Amino acid sequence: MPSHSFRVKDIHRVAVICYGGLGDVLLFSPVIREIRQWMPHVHITLYAEERSASVGTVLEGVDAVLSMPVGSLSKFQFFKYLVGDLRLRHYDAVISTGRNPFIALALALSGVPYRVGYASKAWAKGFLSHVTNVKSSRYASVMHLELARSFLKPLFGSDYQFGKTPAYPHAKTLDAKTLDAMEVLKIERLPSHKKHILIHPGVSAMSQAKGIYKGWSASKWADFILQLSRNHAVYLVGAKDDEAIIADILKILPASLGTFKNLFGQTKSFADLAGLMSCMDVICAVDSAPMHLAIALRRPTLAFFGPTDPQLLVPPAENAEGLIKTVYRGDLACRPCLWQHRQVNCETSDCLDVPVESMLTAVCDLIEQAYPQETPH
Repeated sequence: MPSHSFRVKDIHRVAVICYGGLGDVLLFSPVIREIRQWMPHVHITLYAEERSASVGTVLEGVDAVLSMPVGSLSKFQFFKYLVGDLRLRHYDAVISTGRNPFIALALALSGVPYRVGYASKAWAKGFLSHVTNVKSSRYASVMHLELARSFLKPLFGSDYQFGKTPAYPHAKTLDAKTLDAMEVLKIERLPSHKKHILIHPGVSAMSQAKGIYKGWSASKWADFILQLSRNHAVYLVGAKDDEAIIADILKILPASLGTFKNLFGQTKSFADLAGLMSCMDVICAVDSAPMHLAIALRRPTLAFFGPTDPQLLVPPAENAEGLIKTVYRGDLACRPCLWQHRQVNCETSDCLDVPVESMLTAVCDLIEQAYPQETPH
């Protein structure tokens, strides 16, 4: 039995705090699912950045999403808001991914009795009920699940069995109404050896504004599409942040290409994108939120990586079920560098110069792994 006063029956309202991009919240989603499986009775509120609030439409297990414009607030304004809002809503427990020691202080001042978060400065540890060490060399979802362990183990004692939830982003099963809406795209039935392949080539405008580039050139995307379209139906998708790269790709492609369709602007929300992905056989994307969404939906995913590390951002092979292929420049000793050694791209960004042939080979291998009975030999 647990050796302290926190009891499962006393916890009814839980706040989970994950400020970051859409991809960051998806990587955190196994924590929500683990809590929901062990405590189905609790009301879970997700605190997210305003730019990531739409993730709530595809997440499993979340009852409410509260968003705030983190980027436009000073540190003091953010601190004051977080403390005040947590106090106002009278939560019984809170879990946070924030590694700043002042986040721990904010949680303590909020009056929430049961508080779990990552270790930071030594002086901040006393502000939390339980502290989880940051293991930043592991896949992000694996690292975050340690927060769930720190939260649940003291409540359930020896009854708690860690690992009920796989370290894999989770998205809810889409309802029939959402999938029916995709019929307007007129996705045609193909012979089994031909596939519907969706390409999302962009990254967030915020990343680009910071000097962070993780995508392929328009000319290589266009060449990739041309060659793929010889044997498969290819679709190009993106939102406002992706307008420039998609326009550049379309300038290079022939005006008429029967096995290609431009779907830019057709998805009006993150839920729309999830619905479209669910209708596709393969998703191709760069290291971005759409990549994490494709993985969460268990769609066969071809992930393009430049300066970032796929080991930190893609599920381990034992969890990937053969549904994920990563492509990157393995001949460069300098990569991965982003976040570990640099905060922006280097001047040359040689890591983005991945041969088209490498992507074509990878997508063929992925199709063979994901659809072994349908692949001609």
